Amino acid sequence: MGKLKGVKKITTISILIALSVVFSYFDSLVSMGMLSIAPVLVAVFYEFRIGLANIVILIIILNFTFRDALLSAVLKSLLVGLFLWGGSVQKMVIGLGGTMLSFFVMELLCFLIKKRSKASIIFISMVGAVFHGFGQIIAVYLFYIDISIYAVLFTYIPGYTLSGLVSGSFIGFIVYTANEYINKSSLGNYQKKSV
Repeated sequence: MGKLKGVKKITTISILIALSVVFSYFDSLVSMGMLSIAPVLVAVFYEFRIGLANIVILIIILNFTFRDALLSAVLKSLLVGLFLWGGSVQKMVIGLGGTMLSFFVMELLCFLIKKRSKASIIFISMVGAVFHGFGQIIAVYLFYIDISIYAVLFTYIPGYTLSGLVSGSFIGFIVYTANEYINKSSLGNYQKKSV
């Protein structure tokens, strides 16, 4: 996709960003439903999301330039903050913290791991999901909520690590399958970017 020019490239990225916002909305509905079924999980997995929007972001990372992927990740976070959280600056900063840390870690891994096998894409997704949780925890701890470092170390980090590994493997499998289809299809002669 790195070779797409002009209107086609802008349109493709815009559709993908819109899709990531829709996935975020659906993700919040699924997560609220899961937490309402098992309210005991709220203590550890407060604001837990499966990470469906990461499907789109990782596909963009794998197929577009760094600049396109960074812009997409930032726009996704801002649009989700506006539409899902009503413009709550606090939630936007927390979401952006998670998105940016996850984005840079996944970009680095894509740069270091040249082969795009199923295992490597699932691994990149799992690490990205874990670091998304870490980024959110850091943002909360540094900027907003007066929480104990012990709560962070013994509750949130283990909980978000476990949930990141599980959801990241699920998302990674979806990304691998979708990316295989994209690379084999005639959807604009998509080509992986050179890293």
